[in-house]
Amino acid sequence: MCSIIGSYSKERLSNLAELNSYRGSHSHSLYVLDKDTNIEYSHRGFGPLVISDHPIADGDGRYFIAHQQAPTTEAKGEQSIHPAQINNNLLWHNGIIKEDDVMRLQELYGSNEAWDTRLLLMHYLQSDNVEGVDGTFACVLYRNNELHLFRNEISPLFYSEQGDISSTYFANSVSLDENKVLTFDPASDNMFNVVAEFTTKENPYYFIQ
Repeated sequence: MCSIIGSYSKERLSNLAELNSYRGSHSHSLYVLDKDTNIEYSHRGFGPLVISDHPIADGDGRYFIAHQQAPTTEAKGEQSIHPAQINNNLLWHNGIIKEDDVMRLQELYGSNEAWDTRLLLMHYLQSDNVEGVDGTFACVLYRNNELHLFRNEISPLFYSEQGDISSTYFANSVSLDENKVLTFDPASDNMFNVVAEFTTKENPYYFIQ
Protein backbone atom coordinates (compact mmCIF):
# COMPACT_ATOMS: atom_id res chain seq x y z
CA MET A 1 0.00 0.00 0.00
CA CYS A 2 1.31 3.45 -0.92
CA SER A 3 0.06 7.01 -1.09
CA ILE A 4 0.22 9.85 -3.58
CA ILE A 5 -0.33 13.44 -2.47
CA GLY A 6 -0.14 16.80 -4.18
CA SER A 7 -0.74 20.46 -3.38
CA TYR A 8 0.23 24.07 -4.10
CA SER A 9 0.63 24.57 -0.36
CA LYS A 10 3.57 23.23 1.66
CA GLU A 11 1.40 23.29 4.79
CA ARG A 12 -1.45 21.37 3.18
CA LEU A 13 1.04 18.92 1.67
CA SER A 14 2.50 18.31 5.13
CA ASN A 15 -1.00 17.70 6.51
CA LEU A 16 -1.75 15.26 3.69
CA ALA A 17 1.58 13.48 4.29
CA GLU A 18 0.63 12.98 7.94
CA LEU A 19 -2.87 11.85 6.98
CA ASN A 20 -1.40 9.24 4.61
CA SER A 21 1.51 8.16 6.81
CA TYR A 22 -0.25 4.89 7.74
CA ARG A 23 -0.03 3.84 4.10
CA GLY A 24 3.73 3.31 4.21
CA SER A 25 7.07 4.65 5.35
CA HIS A 26 9.61 2.37 3.69
CA SER A 27 10.57 5.09 1.22
CA HIS A 28 9.36 8.38 -0.19
CA SER A 29 9.82 10.98 -2.88
CA LEU A 30 9.08 14.66 -3.31
CA TYR A 31 8.92 16.60 -6.59
CA VAL A 32 8.28 20.28 -7.22
CA LEU A 33 6.92 21.55 -10.55
CA ASP A 34 7.29 25.22 -11.46
CA LYS A 35 4.55 27.35 -13.05
CA ASP A 36 5.51 25.99 -16.49
CA THR A 37 5.33 22.41 -15.16
CA ASN A 38 9.07 21.92 -15.34
CA ILE A 39 10.69 19.88 -12.58
CA GLU A 40 12.31 22.34 -10.19
CA TYR A 41 13.22 19.98 -7.35
CA SER A 42 13.28 16.21 -6.85
CA HIS A 43 14.22 13.95 -3.98
CA ARG A 44 13.98 10.22 -3.33
CA GLY A 45 14.90 8.58 -0.05
CA PHE A 46 14.25 5.83 2.46
CA GLY A 47 12.17 6.17 5.59
CA PRO A 48 9.17 8.39 6.29
CA LEU A 49 8.45 11.60 4.37
CA VAL A 50 9.12 14.75 6.41
CA ILE A 51 8.14 17.80 4.36
CA SER A 52 9.95 20.24 6.66
CA ASP A 53 13.28 18.57 5.81
CA HIS A 54 13.11 19.91 2.25
CA PRO A 55 14.05 23.41 0.99
CA ILE A 56 10.77 24.07 -0.78
CA ALA A 57 8.53 27.13 -0.63
CA ASP A 58 5.01 28.09 -1.67
CA GLY A 59 4.37 30.58 -4.43
CA ASP A 60 5.30 31.32 -8.05
CA GLY A 61 2.89 28.61 -9.22
CA ARG A 62 4.86 25.73 -7.71
CA TYR A 63 3.02 22.42 -7.36
CA PHE A 64 4.26 19.69 -5.01
CA ILE A 65 3.86 15.94 -5.61
CA ALA A 66 4.93 13.37 -3.03
CA HIS A 67 4.77 9.61 -2.64
CA GLN A 68 4.96 7.46 0.48
CA GLN A 69 5.73 3.82 -0.17
CA ALA A 70 5.14 0.42 1.37
CA PRO A 71 6.40 -1.94 -1.35
CA THR A 72 3.96 -4.59 -2.53
CA THR A 73 6.52 -6.49 -4.63
CA GLU A 74 10.09 -7.72 -4.10
CA ALA A 75 11.38 -4.47 -5.62
CA LYS A 76 12.50 -2.59 -2.51
CA GLY A 77 15.76 -0.93 -3.58
CA GLU A 78 16.52 2.68 -4.41
CA GLN A 79 15.84 2.03 -8.09
CA SER A 80 12.20 1.20 -7.25
CA ILE A 81 11.38 4.37 -5.29
CA HIS A 82 8.56 6.18 -7.06
CA PRO A 83 8.16 7.67 -9.54
CA ALA A 84 9.15 5.20 -12.22
CA GLN A 85 10.98 7.03 -14.98
CA ILE A 86 11.45 6.43 -18.70
CA ASN A 87 13.25 9.31 -20.39
CA ASN A 88 11.42 12.42 -19.10
CA ASN A 89 8.21 10.55 -18.29
CA LEU A 90 7.33 9.85 -14.65
CA LEU A 91 4.70 7.64 -13.03
CA TRP A 92 3.65 7.61 -9.37
CA HIS A 93 1.59 4.49 -8.59
CA ASN A 94 -0.52 3.26 -5.68
CA GLY A 95 -1.48 -0.38 -6.16
CA ILE A 96 -0.11 -3.63 -7.55
CA ILE A 97 -0.22 -5.35 -10.93
CA LYS A 98 -0.86 -9.08 -10.75
CA GLU A 99 2.11 -11.35 -11.30
CA ASP A 100 0.67 -13.03 -14.39
CA ASP A 101 0.00 -9.62 -15.95
CA VAL A 102 3.54 -8.51 -15.11
CA MET A 103 4.75 -11.53 -17.10
CA ARG A 104 2.36 -10.67 -19.95
CA LEU A 105 3.70 -7.12 -20.14
CA GLN A 106 7.30 -8.36 -19.98
CA GLU A 107 6.62 -10.65 -22.93
CA LEU A 108 4.69 -7.97 -24.83
CA TYR A 109 7.58 -5.50 -24.61
CA GLY A 110 10.48 -7.95 -24.62
CA SER A 111 11.58 -6.71 -21.21
CA ASN A 112 12.90 -8.35 -18.05
CA GLU A 113 11.73 -5.37 -15.96
CA ALA A 114 10.28 -6.72 -12.70
CA TRP A 115 8.92 -3.49 -11.23
CA ASP A 116 5.21 -3.34 -12.00
CA THR A 117 5.16 0.47 -11.90
CA ARG A 118 7.79 0.84 -14.63
CA LEU A 119 6.01 -1.80 -16.72
CA LEU A 120 2.77 0.16 -16.30
CA LEU A 121 4.53 3.31 -17.48
CA MET A 122 6.07 1.42 -20.40
CA HIS A 123 2.63 0.16 -21.40
CA TYR A 124 1.06 3.62 -21.21
CA LEU A 125 3.78 5.19 -23.32
CA GLN A 126 3.27 2.53 -25.97
CA SER A 127 -0.54 2.52 -26.01
CA ASP A 128 -1.70 5.89 -24.55
CA ASN A 129 -3.97 3.87 -22.27
CA VAL A 130 -4.00 1.23 -19.51
CA GLU A 131 -6.75 -0.90 -21.03
CA GLY A 132 -6.42 -4.57 -20.14
CA VAL A 133 -4.00 -4.12 -17.24
CA ASP A 134 -4.97 -6.52 -14.43
CA GLY A 135 -4.43 -5.23 -10.92
CA THR A 136 -5.09 -2.18 -8.80
CA PHE A 137 -3.79 1.25 -9.64
CA ALA A 138 -4.23 4.94 -8.95
CA CYS A 139 -1.59 7.01 -10.68
CA VAL A 140 -0.15 10.42 -11.43
CA LEU A 141 1.60 10.60 -14.78
CA TYR A 142 4.02 13.34 -15.86
CA ARG A 143 4.42 13.38 -19.63
CA ASN A 144 5.35 16.17 -22.05
CA ASN A 145 5.25 18.72 -19.20
CA GLU A 146 1.66 17.75 -18.48
CA LEU A 147 0.07 15.93 -15.56
CA HIS A 148 -2.46 13.13 -15.94
CA LEU A 149 -4.44 11.28 -13.27
CA PHE A 150 -6.11 7.90 -13.56
CA ARG A 151 -7.38 5.13 -11.33
CA ASN A 152 -9.37 1.97 -11.75
CA GLU A 153 -12.40 1.04 -9.66
CA ILE A 154 -10.28 -0.46 -6.89
CA SER A 155 -7.59 2.05 -5.91
CA PRO A 156 -8.61 5.37 -4.32
CA LEU A 157 -7.60 8.91 -5.27
CA PHE A 158 -9.30 12.08 -4.02
CA TYR A 159 -9.05 15.74 -5.04
CA SER A 160 -10.28 19.15 -3.89
CA GLU A 161 -11.21 22.38 -5.61
CA GLN A 162 -7.88 23.79 -4.40
CA GLY A 163 -6.05 21.24 -6.55
CA ASP A 164 -4.95 19.00 -3.67
CA ILE A 165 -4.81 15.25 -4.29
CA SER A 166 -4.55 12.37 -1.82
CA SER A 167 -4.83 8.59 -1.67
CA THR A 168 -6.80 9.02 1.56
CA TYR A 169 -10.03 10.99 1.82
CA PHE A 170 -9.61 14.46 3.32
CA ALA A 171 -12.06 17.22 4.22
CA ASN A 172 -14.12 18.52 1.27
CA SER A 173 -12.46 16.14 -1.18
CA VAL A 174 -14.14 14.20 -3.99
CA SER A 175 -13.26 10.82 -5.45
CA LEU A 176 -11.59 10.98 -8.86
CA ASP A 177 -13.67 9.41 -11.63
CA GLU A 178 -12.62 5.81 -12.16
CA ASN A 179 -11.62 4.19 -15.47
CA LYS A 180 -10.67 7.47 -17.15
CA VAL A 181 -7.32 9.02 -18.03
CA LEU A 182 -7.62 12.73 -17.25
CA THR A 183 -5.32 15.64 -17.90
CA PHE A 184 -4.84 17.47 -14.61
CA ASP A 185 -4.33 21.22 -14.41
CA PRO A 186 -4.79 22.09 -10.73
CA ALA A 187 -4.55 25.83 -11.46
CA SER A 188 -7.52 25.79 -13.82
CA ASP A 189 -11.19 26.17 -12.97
CA ASN A 190 -11.67 23.19 -15.29
CA MET A 191 -9.02 20.92 -13.78
CA PHE A 192 -9.77 17.78 -15.81
CA ASN A 193 -10.11 16.76 -19.43
CA VAL A 194 -10.80 13.13 -20.41
CA VAL A 195 -8.23 11.82 -22.91
CA ALA A 196 -8.93 8.07 -22.68
CA GLU A 197 -11.18 5.52 -21.01
CA PHE A 198 -10.56 1.94 -19.94
CA THR A 199 -12.19 -0.89 -18.00
CA THR A 200 -11.21 -2.40 -14.67
CA LYS A 201 -10.07 -5.91 -15.49
CA GLU A 202 -11.42 -7.56 -12.35
CA ASN A 203 -13.62 -6.13 -9.61
CA PRO A 204 -14.10 -7.50 -6.97
CA TYR A 205 -10.36 -7.90 -6.87
CA TYR A 206 -8.84 -11.30 -6.15
CA PHE A 207 -5.12 -11.76 -5.78
CA ILE A 208 -4.02 -15.38 -6.04
CA GLN A 209 -0.39 -16.22 -5.33
